Amino acid sequence: MFGLLGLGKRRSAFGELLDAKGITQREFAKKSKIHEDTLTRMCNEDKYEPSSKVYRKAQRGLDKLGLNEDITDYFN
Repeated sequence: MFGLLGLGKRRSAFGELLDAKGITQREFAKKSKIHEDTLTRMCNEDKYEPSSKVYRKAQRGLDKLGLNEDITDYFN
């Protein structure tokens, strides 16, 4: 049950940002045009390092959602 709701699951800094802003991964995937599997890795794996293409898409997604955030602050 907890796994279905994501409760108790470790999140990356980027995943925590989406959670704090009340943005679902599905919503962000649609806005950013990032594949949901890639977004899952971005939100759950601390050591995941997106490609430059994914960085650009993620930044555009943040901008489209009106978030004043720099995507590079959330990855190594």
